[in-house]
This record gives sequence, C-alpha cells and structure tokens, in this order.
Amino acid sequence: MDKKRGRQGVYFLFIFACIILTSCALKSPTSKLLKEQKELVELRKSLLHNRFKEAEERALALVKNYQGKPIDECLFYLGLIYANPNNPGRDYKKAIKYFQDLIKKYPNSIWSYQAKIWLNTLNFVEELKKLNIELESTKERLLKEQKELVELRKSLLHNRFKEAEERALALVKNYQGKPIDECLFYLGLIYANPNNPGRDYKKAIKYFQDLIKKYPNSIWSYQAKIWLNTLNFVEELKKLNIELESTK
Repeated sequence: MDKKRGRQGVYFLFIFACIILTSCALKSPTSKLLKEQKELVELRKSLLHNRFKEAEERALALVKNYQGKPIDECLFYLGLIYANPNNPGRDYKKAIKYFQDLIKKYPNSIWSYQAKIWLNTLNFVEELKKLNIELESTKERLLKEQKELVELRKSLLHNRFKEAEERALALVKNYQGKPIDECLFYLGLIYANPNNPGRDYKKAIKYFQDLIKKYPNSIWSYQAKIWLNTLNFVEELKKLNIELESTK
C-alpha cells in the first residue's frame, strides 16, 4: 500500500513539474512579445514628440535585442529619425543607408514599401543639394569672371596694354568657353592698337584668326573679321611700300 502511494506521489510530482515547465514555456514568449510591444509603443511616442535621440536609442536597442520582428519596423524608424527635417541632427545619408538596409533585408515587409518612397524622395533631395552646390559654384565663377572682364576693359580703355594682355591671357587660361572669345578679341585689339608701343599686327592677325576659327558664331568673331580685313590691307600696303622703296 505504501509503495502504491509512493508511486502515485512521484507521478503527481512529475505531472506538476510538466505543468509548471509548460506554463513557463508558454509564458516566456508571451512575456517577450509584451515587452517588445511596450518598447515599440515607447519608441513611437518618442518619435511622435520629436525626441529623436531617445527614439534612436530605443530603436537601436530593439534591433540589438530581437530577431526578425520588429527589426524591419525599427530600421524604418531609424531612417525616419535621420530624414526628419525637424531633427537638428538629421543626416540624409544615414537615413538612406537605413532605408536601403531595410529594403535589402526585408524586401516583403510593409515597411520596405514605405522605405522605397522615402528613399526616392531623399535621393531626389540629395541630387537637388548637389545641383545647388554646382549652381552656387557657377554663380561665384561667373561673378569672378565678370569682375575680371570689367578690370580688363578698364585696362584697355586707359591704354594699359601690358596689364590688359596679362588679364586677357589669365582669363583664357582659367576659363572654358565664355569669355574666351571676348578675350581673344581684346588680345587682337591690344596688338592692333596704334597707341600701343609694342603693337604687332602679325600677332593681332593671329589672335583674330584664332577667334574666328574657334568661335565662328560669336559676335566677337564678326568684329574680328572687320579688323582682320583692315590689318591684312595694312600689311599689304606695307609690302607695297617696301617694294616701291626698293625700286627707287
């Protein structure tokens, strides 16, 4: 009888242990899910109230401590944190990286779909930033170019031929396209000017010819042709005078 009771006691303890273990096994994932959901709610609250640093810390902690869900959602929030224009520490490049990671790792997630929309927007913003930088650079270059052209014109106007030549050559060296056509015309003009002690009609003709060849549709080419005809006529007269002198 005692043996029977002993066996029943052992059996009862075994059943009790199984119930406890099963209960713990069932309780553990539920507890984990509840904790996860609670942390997600707090993360969303942080985002909603623009507490970006706190939101980032919560999202990174969730990514570190959980596998699978809710990492896709957290990656989206991390991208959102850095993309938010109200975030003083916003960083579009970091936002793009998080969105790209999300799309790569969880292509079928609903958060990936939203990430793609944000990614397209941020890439467009980055392209605009580059364009603005290029426009600012072009604006600065044009302003500098115009200033140097004004100084070149002043030098010509006051017959400072050496200074004018140096300015024109510097512009030709440092710029592509405009204002090289104008500068080539001025170089021709410097050497064609009768008031220039260092005038040289052959050099003037060469500059005018270069201008006409390289920029045939430029307004300066039209004026260069007029000067070229004049200088060629002067050169012909010089040859004629030399011939007449030699026949005397």
